Amino acid sequence: MRAIRWTTAFAAVVGLVLLMAASVPARSTAKLYTVNASSFTSNGDPINGWSWLRSNAQTAEWIFDVSGVQGAKRNQVYINFTVLVTKGVNGSSGYSGGLSIKFVGLKTVTSSVSLVNPFRPREYTGNIIGDTSGMGYQAYGAASVPFSAYDKATTLKVIVARANSSATKNLHLAVQKESPVIAFVK
Repeated sequence: MRAIRWTTAFAAVVGLVLLMAASVPARSTAKLYTVNASSFTSNGDPINGWSWLRSNAQTAEWIFDVSGVQGAKRNQVYINFTVLVTKGVNGSSGYSGGLSIKFVGLKTVTSSVSLVNPFRPREYTGNIIGDTSGMGYQAYGAASVPFSAYDKATTLKVIVARANSSATKNLHLAVQKESPVIAFVK
């Protein structure tokens, strides 16, 4: 009788261990990849290696080779931006902003990205602290790249302009070839 109880207890423990092991997710084999732009053009004002978008007519354009993005997990393809943002010519630091984005692949899709500047203190218009020499201008943001824009495409053109809103009308945004990076999980 003891042998039966021990066997039953052993089977119950093994069953519990197997049940717990089944509920533990397997290690993911997903990998993060990045793609840099192969080309860059802009009609923005060129200053010290940056193209400043100071009006709604000024744009920047990048071309990406997205052949390696095919097969990426849906909703796991993003474009990450590092942009300089200031308020006016030789403006102050600490400002956030936004970009309007046009993705041109086999289909054209529009989007936008909010750019957050974590630098503090921010220089407010009424409390001018003088020339910051560009310190505190960097802002960051990411937007999902729509699947329909890169699906079956070999290249993806990304065109940006300043976001057109009353809150951002006086902001100047600067970009360069390295400003955007496409990141995805496969």
